[in-house]
Amino acid sequence: MSTLTIAEAKAQLSTVAPPFIVLAPQVIARIREGERPPADDASISVAATLIRAADTYAEAIAGATSDTQANYHEETIMVTALRRLGFEVMLDINPDQAWFWTEEWQAGERAVDRDIAAGNLGEPETEEEFLAGLDAVIARRA
Repeated sequence: MSTLTIAEAKAQLSTVAPPFIVLAPQVIARIREGERPPADDASISVAATLIRAADTYAEAIAGATSDTQANYHEETIMVTALRRLGFEVMLDINPDQAWFWTEEWQAGERAVDRDIAAGNLGEPETEEEFLAGLDAVIARRA
């Protein structure tokens, strides 16, 4: 998985935002009426796609020069707000899996995707190597 340019990330976001902009008010209206928002696969997919596209855009901006970041400052604020709304919608329509859509978890998912794309897949050859690797991960998190 390669990092997209800002233009590519914007184009991706522009194709996924319209379906989300239709979904979000429906979810909000149902909640205000005391109803359960739609938790169907299509709604979850729309929110998930928006979150991923917003994160891809944020990653493209983060990798840009400070001058470029300044030029996209207002747009970045809007995309950040859209991502936040996407997460809030996901909390309502799929609360059991919302943890997966946090910014932190998604950053880890993108890092793994980059490792896979780069061929950085190490497999332990023995049970001892596996357990040692697991211990190392636990030690880093402590």
